[in-house]
Amino acid sequence: GNAEGVHEVICRIKVGKHTQTQSIQITVEPKTTNPADCPCGTTIEYEGKEYPTVQIGTQCWMAKNLNVGDRVSLENLENVHKEKGVQRGCIDIPKCAQYGGLYTWWEVLCGGECSASFNASNMSWRGLDKTFDYNLLVSYGVKYVPGSKVDIQGICPDGWHLPSDNEWGILEKFIGITDQETYGWDRKGDVKSLMVSGNSVWCPSGDCNTTGFSAYWGGYVDKTGTAITADATKSVRWWSGLPITGGNNATSIVRGITMNPTDVIKIDPSVLPLMGKHRVGRNSYMYVRCLRNN
Repeated sequence: GNAEGVHEVICRIKVGKHTQTQSIQITVEPKTTNPADCPCGTTIEYEGKEYPTVQIGTQCWMAKNLNVGDRVSLENLENVHKEKGVQRGCIDIPKCAQYGGLYTWWEVLCGGECSASFNASNMSWRGLDKTFDYNLLVSYGVKYVPGSKVDIQGICPDGWHLPSDNEWGILEKFIGITDQETYGWDRKGDVKSLMVSGNSVWCPSGDCNTTGFSAYWGGYVDKTGTAITADATKSVRWWSGLPITGGNNATSIVRGITMNPTDVIKIDPSVLPLMGKHRVGRNSYMYVRCLRNN
């Protein structure tokens, strides 16, 4: 619970094929218990589901896409996302637990508590300098990290947040991508170090997913509502938090990994995966990967 006092938290950590438990004691003030009390590298529980965590450079990431909320059909997701509670879609229902849920941008920002008057395509919630109006966004239900006017907690658990464009850039630098500002799908680096899905050409020595980020080809849904099938197209995309400046009234930044930016169906197995940075319509459905607060 959230009662004051000293509490014992049991954190699970996998060692090979075995799971060990680590007992730690924390001093808790009212409403401060949160999954960030467990050390990075352990498995946290959120909304009844388990999420492993991994340290990559200076950052602590969830090693799994978020999969919380009530599942609805992809056809209805855009229509119900402003209803109370969190709604998610799944491209491949049997693999939803593995790939995670797909979410609208509004759902991601508000954690299921968006005001019905919140229109993310309206410029009124942005200042003349194109910065985001913090007070107005809070009034619409956007859930910020406590004490921050930049970081968005959204649907992430307490102690975690939606990674910003800059924070995705830190991950990219760690894997050898040097240009964090340019948009496009030609951002080369050791992208296979983020991927579980691979083949013998990329990973002749099994050197995929060396970071432990554990990304799968989960697909996505583009701004027209057309499902991009999981696995077959070798693509996955994640939402970013609010950029501080820039952008326009109808799009938000996503990060993604793809195999071939020109023809994803005819894949050359010798081509290494690429990291992408793009703007997409906010009526698109993307995955969420949470980042631990500093």
